[in-house]
Amino acid sequence: MLPATRRGSLLIVEWNSAISNNSDLSTALDSCIETLEISSEADPNVIFVFASPQYGQDAKKIGPVLRDRFPEVNVVGCTGGGVVGGGYEVEGRPALSLTAVSMPGVDVNTFHLERAEVSGVQSTTEGWMERLSLDEAPRVVVLFADPFSAGLRSLVVGLENSFPSTTIVGGLASGGREAGDHIFHVDGRTVDNGVVGVCFSGNIAVDTIVAQGCRPIGPPCFVTAVDERRLLGLDGRPALDVLEEVCRALDPTDLALARRALLVGVAMSKARESYASGDFLIRELLGAIPDDRALVVAAQLTVHDILQFHVRDARAAWGELDGLLSRFSEGERAPAGALMFSCVGRGEALFGEPGHDSKVIAQHLGKLPIGGFFGNGELGPVGGQTWLHGYTTVLAFFRTASDA
Repeated sequence: MLPATRRGSLLIVEWNSAISNNSDLSTALDSCIETLEISSEADPNVIFVFASPQYGQDAKKIGPVLRDRFPEVNVVGCTGGGVVGGGYEVEGRPALSLTAVSMPGVDVNTFHLERAEVSGVQSTTEGWMERLSLDEAPRVVVLFADPFSAGLRSLVVGLENSFPSTTIVGGLASGGREAGDHIFHVDGRTVDNGVVGVCFSGNIAVDTIVAQGCRPIGPPCFVTAVDERRLLGLDGRPALDVLEEVCRALDPTDLALARRALLVGVAMSKARESYASGDFLIRELLGAIPDDRALVVAAQLTVHDILQFHVRDARAAWGELDGLLSRFSEGERAPAGALMFSCVGRGEALFGEPGHDSKVIAQHLGKLPIGGFFGNGELGPVGGQTWLHGYTTVLAFFRTASDA
């Protein structure tokens, strides 16, 4: 179990977050560590690390430095095209974020899995318990995956089947252009492939918010013909014909949005009588094949899937996040801290200003310690199942289970 620190007779639960945008990594690291030391009364048991790709191979020294300063700490994290910490978001330039966690009564197990290991694990509860060195089913699993080598879907399915009550969150690393570019931290070492993660068991609970940055246009349609990533038919008609009809019916504002950022949404459930924003997995529309009247989409579709075209809309994205946070803040479950996983296509690219989502969170929850990064995909639960999202912000709010 995590060692408990006491203030008088009370166990201290602490989350603290620090960020530095200094271009020299050693200076940034010293600054973040100093901030954590000043703000913390308890030695951390976990430190989440998110570093910009601009630091290059220098990022490999982060784990050893942290383990030298905090010998018992579990270190986990990854490269991010943007990083979140200390109430700020920094995108597209050097930045380092450290989020230190001390939660007494919680077991912590970090791990690294290569792609071959994911498929090689016996797909049973006992098999996963042994591979992840667990004594009990985890309450929360946080994953950081390489988009080039992760085998993420197999991992998530294996974990969900073995631990159906476990909450799974995380994201795909970003900032690299090819396999081997991303750096992942797991305790005092670094790796450049697969998945790293951390399992939390014991006196811990997590509440999640999944807020998308898109809204639907046109009606939902049944996929009636598909060949791998080529979408051939919707509702029995050529897919490109359906898209052109949807676009002709748009007002000038939505048509301008569609020309800049047209996406497809694949329904997470086929059993609904009606669909709204948040019911779809957002995927990229890669192009059209005019001769076949077909579309090319970044999704593995099947016949009878339900698809609806979407546009990226800053106002709708703000409204959904604001509404979800408003309902969350009205509850009685006060979080100790949070992790934030946001899409690289969100942030300044969508809202035209830095730190948008962090500012909205602060309006509802005050100066909550939050660490995170902007990734190539976000993991979060919807409807009791974990999905890989796009153009989304996933928030995981941590608290002690005894607060439930």
